[in-house]
Amino acid sequence: MIIADLNNKLLEYHEKFPFFGIVLFTEAHPHVVKALKDQEYYAALHEISGDSIAIFATMLFRGRLVYPDFPPGVVGMFVPIWQEPVQNKELLSWFDIKDSQKLPMFVLFGFENSLLYYRKHSLKDSSVQESFDSLREVLSLVATTIQDNANTDSKSLFRKAKWEISKLQFKRQIKDLIGVVSQFRGVSGL
Repeated sequence: MIIADLNNKLLEYHEKFPFFGIVLFTEAHPHVVKALKDQEYYAALHEISGDSIAIFATMLFRGRLVYPDFPPGVVGMFVPIWQEPVQNKELLSWFDIKDSQKLPMFVLFGFENSLLYYRKHSLKDSSVQESFDSLREVLSLVATTIQDNANTDSKSLFRKAKWEISKLQFKRQIKDLIGVVSQFRGVSGL
């Protein structure tokens, strides 16, 4: 059902937009839900994306950790195993996402000659503002790249947008590393 709905939307918009974006999340990410449902946040994200990129949002079914069942008389280790709902598997497989534990995520994607290409970007979800900022940051980069390179062929344009997302992820990793180092320095008294 999710795939059919997404296919219909892609067919409807494929001539109008060079690329598409999809925000993937579950009900385990309430801050993303609130950021997407808030009228002001929605209007701000729409203003950023404009005619550059069509953004879809999909709430997937929530997976869960389960313990394996063993037949009587068999001893085994009770290591929890992630159980992904069947409804999620097809959409997640489109973008090579192993399971919904990796969500929330923004995926930029496009098509050329029936070939799907995409770039994944993890979103932060510790507050509504942080969820919105995370989405705004990646959308701003992609929309600016598309607008600045409007006369470029779609494959080159996607490579440029992909590069901008990679730089954003690298900056986030460096920022997180600096935070960990500063916490370590505070604990160790350096």
